[in-house]
Amino acid sequence: ITSLYIAMLTKLCNTLQIPYVVAPLEADMQVSRGHRKGAAVVMRDGDLVAYDHKQIFIIDSWGNESFRLINMEEPLTDAIEKKYPLYAFYCRQGVRVLHWWAAVAGCDVSEVENGVDGISKGIMLKAIGSLTEEGGKV
Repeated sequence: ITSLYIAMLTKLCNTLQIPYVVAPLEADMQVSRGHRKGAAVVMRDGDLVAYDHKQIFIIDSWGNESFRLINMEEPLTDAIEKKYPLYAFYCRQGVRVLHWWAAVAGCDVSEVENGVDGISKGIMLKAIGSLTEEGGKV
């Protein structure tokens, strides 16, 4: 994220009278503390799903007006489960699945790009599928 990107976003928020906070470093925890239930969040990545945010707008390009919406309340269908198996585990087992994923498979603050060295995303999905306790929760 560049200073120009931050300046453009703050100008937009000021123009639309939207309150905002500019975080000094990784903003995930700061955003989560001040988040109102039901409010959407605009970010450059989807890390906030691990903090149980339900809707996150990911800005891909301001110039092209390109964005994606992560909707963690989308009803689970067979097609979604096939395309996004991690989301299916989240729907069945809760947000802890995403905590395991970030810790083991890696996230943007991991020292090793893939998280725990030697563990692939496929192995991690298989492991998550086998981790259930009473009541179906991880």
